[in-house]
Amino acid sequence: EQLKIELAVNQPGLIGTAVVSGKATDIIDAGYYLTLAWGDWFGSEKDSRGTKPEGLRVLLVDDSPFFRNLLTPLLSELEKTYPAAEIDILTRSPVANDVYGRFFNLQRIFRLPAHGVGHPLQFFGTLRRMRKIRYDLAIDADPLSQTNRLLMLLSNATYTLGFSSAKKHGEITHPVPLPEDENKGRRPVYLLRAAIGKDVAADYPVPDIRISADERAQGKGALMRSLA
Repeated sequence: EQLKIELAVNQPGLIGTAVVSGKATDIIDAGYYLTLAWGDWFGSEKDSRGTKPEGLRVLLVDDSPFFRNLLTPLLSELEKTYPAAEIDILTRSPVANDVYGRFFNLQRIFRLPAHGVGHPLQFFGTLRRMRKIRYDLAIDADPLSQTNRLLMLLSNATYTLGFSSAKKHGEITHPVPLPEDENKGRRPVYLLRAAIGKDVAADYPVPDIRISADERAQGKGALMRSLA
């Protein structure tokens, strides 16, 4: 059957509308959705010089001290899923550089003051710098923090991803139901996998701040001395 596209539209992922078997049918751009779900579908591995091709811009919102240590597995998962991604983090953590700084795909850390009310100029100045960047995806991996959700919604992100639960308010483009039986430590990675259709039962990355071999040796030495 000959396909004739009648209308062109200015909408990402949609080529236009055609009549198929007598019915009006939307014609989608498969390449758009493939690269959205799998950033390396058309080949985006790092080249031999170690440089990164242009890829997705991702913002992670980290406002919860409890979930702070659980974001490193999500960073590992993002690096594996989208090797060319450029990742920024919006956080209140004073040790964010130490926790996240060794991840290759990490570009920027926007650090909010611990008490925004007491430092309004710094707080809104940081948000203003973050909002100057157009993100493809913003992720709120905390199923409870409403502050996380509000900060994510302030970003200029095309797509927003987070858990849908009674504790969360604010419309996002990709809500994921909160699993009842999933290990809490796995939830950030589960969120991403569930959203893009990856196997949620596959092995999960572990928390890792990527300390160097020398730092491990120093830590081991300090532990041995304390036990002597």
